[in-house]
Amino acid sequence: MLYWRIGKRVNDEVLKGERADYGETIVSTLARLLTEQYGRGFSVQNLRHMIRFAEAFQDEQIVSTPWRQLGWSHFKEVIYLKEPLQMEFYAEMCRVERWSVRRFQKNRIRQQKQNSRHCAMVTKLRQIWYSSTLTSWISWV
Repeated sequence: MLYWRIGKRVNDEVLKGERADYGETIVSTLARLLTEQYGRGFSVQNLRHMIRFAEAFQDEQIVSTPWRQLGWSHFKEVIYLKEPLQMEFYAEMCRVERWSVRRFQKNRIRQQKQNSRHCAMVTKLRQIWYSSTLTSWISWV
């Protein structure tokens, strides 16, 4: 929960919820100061992950349960998914099925391939349906 709290605090108190050019300077300065004071783990990239973590899961209660069973590496994968429902689904699947990060990545890629195959199939069916509808309409006229 430490990473979520850091991300939340940086986003709310330092960046004030805005994404401005000066934000890059602030985050890099903050990363340098935190690293000097507390050691490794506070790189600019890691602070960006923490901020994204707090943005993706805005309610601490939602994060607290999966956080006990998933590692930071899991969350770094989940927080960059596009849809909140996807994030919650995959976090829960990782937790319940005890997926490693590698297993999560493989399952997500497999799901994306299946979705793209389904999209291609639906597109092909639409083309067939439209062409047959158009043909029957032309023959009717």
